Amino acid sequence: MAALGAQWFHTLVIVHIASGTIGLLTMWVPIVGRKGSRLHKLWGKVFAYALMVTGAVAIGISLCTLAAPLETHPQFDDAALIRGLFGWMMLYLASVLNTRFIFQTAPPAQEWLVQHTRGLVGAGISVYTAFLAFGAVNLLPAYALNPALWATPTIIGVTYLLYHQARIMRMRQRLAPAR
Repeated sequence: MAALGAQWFHTLVIVHIASGTIGLLTMWVPIVGRKGSRLHKLWGKVFAYALMVTGAVAIGISLCTLAAPLETHPQFDDAALIRGLFGWMMLYLASVLNTRFIFQTAPPAQEWLVQHTRGLVGAGISVYTAFLAFGAVNLLPAYALNPALWATPTIIGVTYLLYHQARIMRMRQRLAPAR
């Protein structure tokens, strides 16, 4: 059973890397392009679909890791650490977010744009964090848990997010009825 889990794990990792790479590359078109343009929408959809595949496959990877931690990560010898870090944490990160917004009956003006920006920038942060931090497990194992690899995408992404959130809030104030 553990060998089958490890075999599935490796197949899922290949699909995960391929779809994540598409996300890594395509996210820049909507970020730097004119908002709302045809290219923004087209490449934004490509990015979103790539990340949906990446997230769905991440669930499978996490389940394989939980079932066979040492077989899926033979470079480590601590099954509990592997289950916690690469199993449960990755399973949590692959779950559906933004449910509060989805179930709001009367969201504030332009809230869809706030959630759109948060969700996609958050996805970009997670893709680059995974690429830098978890990709390093295979490429540069000594740096796999280096805080700089985790922090860099977050710092850049949050800066970008704050800039756009301020723009959205100014737009929301302009659209608000006068009192």
